[in-house]
Amino acid sequence: FRVSESIGDLNNLHSLSFKSDVLERLPASMAKLKNLEKLHFAGDKFTVLPESICDLPKLKVLDISSTRIDYIPESISNLADTLEIIYLGSNFKERKEEVRKYLPKTIIGFR
Repeated sequence: FRVSESIGDLNNLHSLSFKSDVLERLPASMAKLKNLEKLHFAGDKFTVLPESICDLPKLKVLDISSTRIDYIPESISNLADTLEIIYLGSNFKERKEEVRKYLPKTIIGFR
């Protein structure tokens, strides 16, 4: 299952939730969702946080707690001024400070 590149055309989208055990990656056009404020991922197939997520200028809430994502790219620091809360999976509990260095003002939660 794939998400169409045309998702980037949804200019007024504010909240988006992906819950799928078959979806493995998202299109690069996600970076065009300039008004997106909340993004939630859930599913066993998600293992990598797409770099395009780090270019969403209004993103306030990012939830990757129900995924197998175990790496946060350094470019997450692009969200340091807007991201208010990030929910991480239990695999990050011992690496909280690793995320903190990129997002010093963001609340880090675990689910």
